[in-house]
Amino acid sequence: MSTTIIESFELKLKACVREVVGKRKVFSGLWQNKDVFVKIFLHPDSAERHWKRDVEGIKRFEKGKVLTPKLLWSGKIPAIENVCDDNAFGIIVEAVPNPKALNELWLESDNKAQLTNKIIEILASHHNAGLIQTDLHFGNFLFSDNKCYSLD
Repeated sequence: MSTTIIESFELKLKACVREVVGKRKVFSGLWQNKDVFVKIFLHPDSAERHWKRDVEGIKRFEKGKVLTPKLLWSGKIPAIENVCDDNAFGIIVEAVPNPKALNELWLESDNKAQLTNKIIEILASHHNAGLIQTDLHFGNFLFSDNKCYSLD
């Protein structure tokens, strides 16, 4: 798709996996020989503010011992043709191996009560870490190897 350089390392964007038109895009990619996800904040008036909020959220998850994809890099993104200009900000996180979104699990589940209890436990861990989830939706939880990763 597109390639750019971030801190002397080639970042290869593979596919756009989510887009909020004019605000942000999320790509699967490859950076430092690792599968990653790249979240790029685009809006000229709010990109830096939203980027800072996302980075702070990841750091709070990590500090509170809430499982979240590891933050590998964050900062101002260079212009990438057909993706962003040089006013964008971004984060790079490790890809969760073989992820399954909560909405997929919900549709497949024969035991929604058990799945609901698991989400309540995860939200309780957020609360116990002093975090308040303000963007609560199924897309912000990924499951892999019987672990749940919290996003945003």
